[in-house]
Amino acid sequence: MADRTSASIFGQIFDLLAKNPTDEHKEMAKQIWPLRREYDFNDYQMDCDEALVKLDLAKLEGEEIIYSD
Repeated sequence: MADRTSASIFGQIFDLLAKNPTDEHKEMAKQIWPLRREYDFNDYQMDCDEALVKLDLAKLEGEEIIYSD
């Protein structure tokens, strides 16, 4: 079962950082990004794809989001 609460919290963090995607915020996001693997959810469940693209943690290929490792 997915941990939707944790996914929501991570999504909110990335959304906040992406409101002003400075180099500093992108670096902070890159440091937080691997921590998500300690929880039981899939990346899409964070519901923040646009923010992840702005933070260089995902890219849009056609209509598909490709998440960084």
